[in-house]
Amino acid sequence: MKKFLFPLVLLSAASIFIVSQYYFARPAKFSEIKADKLFSIEVADYLTKTDSLSPNASLQYRNKDKGIFLLVISESKDTMQHYGYAYSLLKYFHAVTDELKAKLNPGVLGNFFETKINGQKAMLGSVKGTANGTEVYYRLAIVETRSHFYQVLAGIVAEEKSRYEEEMDRMINSFREL
Repeated sequence: MKKFLFPLVLLSAASIFIVSQYYFARPAKFSEIKADKLFSIEVADYLTKTDSLSPNASLQYRNKDKGIFLLVISESKDTMQHYGYAYSLLKYFHAVTDELKAKLNPGVLGNFFETKINGQKAMLGSVKGTANGTEVYYRLAIVETRSHFYQVLAGIVAEEKSRYEEEMDRMINSFREL
């Protein structure tokens, strides 16, 4: 009887390991979310809607357990011009990243480049640093449309960057003005 018990325990442990690996490594599912009748974006299913990240955000989702968030801030070009701001895409990108870097100790701007996101001009880059004693990584796109600048920001605890970077990029690159 003991000869059969060990293989059974081993088989059970292996089954639990395989099932847990599948469960935890399963690819995320994404849902399209529309916000303020201005834009849509795909959001990973493990994120939930929140209002605690930024009072200026048109959309904000997070998962505290995974240490990841997504937010979008829209700024009307007309409103900005009314207050005397006339930004180019690059100048606006640097204004946003400078503000982000200032909140980190030290804040470091990574590689950035101009691209297109769903046909709109965009600057895509990253910022990393330490916030409240935790290493963080932000992936940021500034999308310029005819009427708005959009800040599309995904952030994560730095040690989880490689695990979620592809999903962060998918969410950012799904952004579309309506």
